[in-house]
Amino acid sequence: MSEKLILRMSSQKASPVSWLVWSDVTNEVIVSGELQDQSELSSLSRYAQGRPVTILANSGDVRLIKHMSAIKPTRQVLKALPYMLEDELADDIEKLHFAIQDVGFDKELEQHFINIAVVNKVSLAGWVSLLADHDIRVNHILPEVLCIPLDEKPEHISLIEIANGYLIREGEWQGCFIEKDWLPLYAQQMSNKTINFYSPLPKEVIDAAEDEEKSITLIAEDPELPMLLLAQQAAKQKWNLLPGEFAPKKPVSKA
Repeated sequence: MSEKLILRMSSQKASPVSWLVWSDVTNEVIVSGELQDQSELSSLSRYAQGRPVTILANSGDVRLIKHMSAIKPTRQVLKALPYMLEDELADDIEKLHFAIQDVGFDKELEQHFINIAVVNKVSLAGWVSLLADHDIRVNHILPEVLCIPLDEKPEHISLIEIANGYLIREGEWQGCFIEKDWLPLYAQQMSNKTINFYSPLPKEVIDAAEDEEKSITLIAEDPELPMLLLAQQAAKQKWNLLPGEFAPKKPVSKA
């Protein structure tokens, strides 16, 4: 199906839900909008019929970890990974869902790596169950920050304004959400960076870039609506936050 329903959701049920129907073929938005909160999801049921559904998970609800190891990850190592990360995580690991995106070898660091996303099981199950209650079947869940275009040069970061703050992608498996009031402080702490920005920057960030000692370069990309930019990049993501017990089940015919 070339058209997809894409929603941006948070574990906070009172938060607004931005959404759109996106066409991969025509590369355009069919229809879009924003719900006041998750109690209005029933209004999207008709848009979900016959279309795959993707959730863009709020960055505050998903933690991205790049675990480095001197030994090559084996099936046993991957199985034990949650317990290896236990000291880094505040929650009980039994309450967390772990999804491995990729494993590989970093030639520069001469170490093996495992890209893993961690999300609370209650939040994950809550999204799937809540949408199912409104006749919306979820196919994919992606961390929203991974749907920002990435410049592969290590000194580059990508930024776009959304909701009451900015989504910032800091690397292949690294990113965050910064509230508007905190962005100037974030910029003040940067140095030797290039910011690819897709929406206007506050004056404080521009002023920080003019400080020659910080060596910050600003590159204005073609401006995009936040959900449109995220939808375009989400279509390129093959990975899913729903493996294992949360894997989507194929619908069974009532006949």
